[in-house]
Amino acid sequence: MYFTDLSEELKQKIIDKYTIHKIKKADLRKEYGYSQKICQKIFKEIPNNRFFEYDSCNNKHIIWDKLFNKEYEIELHYWMGFCMADGGVDTVNINKYSTSSLSLCLADEDIDRIKAYSYFWTNNDNIHLIKTSGYKTEHGEKQSTSCFKFSITKYEQNFKNFGLIKNKTHNFQEPIINDKTNMINYLRGWFDGDGCVYIKKYKERVQITGMREQVEWYFKKLVYLGYNGTFTIEYPIKTSNAIQLRINGNNNIKKFYDILKPINNEEYMSRKWDTLKNHFENLKDKRFN
Repeated sequence: MYFTDLSEELKQKIIDKYTIHKIKKADLRKEYGYSQKICQKIFKEIPNNRFFEYDSCNNKHIIWDKLFNKEYEIELHYWMGFCMADGGVDTVNINKYSTSSLSLCLADEDIDRIKAYSYFWTNNDNIHLIKTSGYKTEHGEKQSTSCFKFSITKYEQNFKNFGLIKNKTHNFQEPIINDKTNMINYLRGWFDGDGCVYIKKYKERVQITGMREQVEWYFKKLVYLGYNGTFTIEYPIKTSNAIQLRINGNNNIKKFYDILKPINNEEYMSRKWDTLKNHFENLKDKRFN
């Protein structure tokens, strides 16, 4: 068998069997009768299931531009806040050299966010992200996810300034953000990653979940930006150190919304912020009817 004999559909089927059904590459070679060399070409040609690794070494000029060009700083702060909530920093030691990487994985419900994030770092809107079964939800169903990852070794200190360090969940490093507009976008990104919106009659609330030190810092910065409403702290899991910052009631939620709402084409997760926007527009209409 030659590599050219494999159709795109067959190559995708092989990828899916390996990533979704956890069939070993050696067993797949026996099943389909191709060589080790062809196996390597298959997995090189089609990105590993749901997982796109960005070659940041060959595209360092783009990374540099996004980190240090003023034109991108508002968008950068949004994505760094998002990564503070949902991203992962990892360090691998190979032959006395360490390589650090930043990854962001999201459920395919939010596929638009992972595509926008990958475009921000690559300037390429054709990143191939393949759906697959990922983590289980609280109801036990398999959740389809997508992931984007790239090396940050050269710029590791720059990412630390945003609080992005290894094991950041339990080792909080306070982000260094001095501009209010950047802080707003950072907090919005963090909320888009770890926050929830509940709009039910007489039970409206927004909340953000995380470890105590992170959540307390988040609320401190929200107050710094002008929030003067009430809030409550909940302990969602007794065996965990995680807490929930809850802002209840339309008046308080409106204060939260007015501080962090996106303006001038700033980044945001539509299913959260459009829900809040529509909710307050409906309340406004009811007052005039």
